[in-house]
Amino acid sequence: MSQHTFQSHHYSVLCGWDAPLQGFFLVIEDSITGTLIYSNLNTTPSHPKSFDPFLTILNQYQITVHEQLLKALHEDQSNNIGNHVVDWGTFDHLNPKPTPSNNHLKRESNGNHS
Repeated sequence: MSQHTFQSHHYSVLCGWDAPLQGFFLVIEDSITGTLIYSNLNTTPSHPKSFDPFLTILNQYQITVHEQLLKALHEDQSNNIGNHVVDWGTFDHLNPKPTPSNNHLKRESNGNHS
């Protein structure tokens, strides 16, 4: 199976293509406590042929996935990849959590300099 890992805010995400089962998987853990947040093994179907259902799950936790990762997952499926591990680091820059300083910058960039 291919394994792609990344961090987003306080979540650790593991996803990939399971070649023997011919489907995708997704596991989300709280990176601070180690608590399991989501596992594809608790859903039906557990290994869907498309990653799209998992994009919905990731969106529920405000986890944004880099387009390059989605492309890699598609390639893993197309090539039936196994035994491949990639750590993508953090994706926090794709969906920063709003902070008072971020909101202030957004207002300024919109021309509201009052």
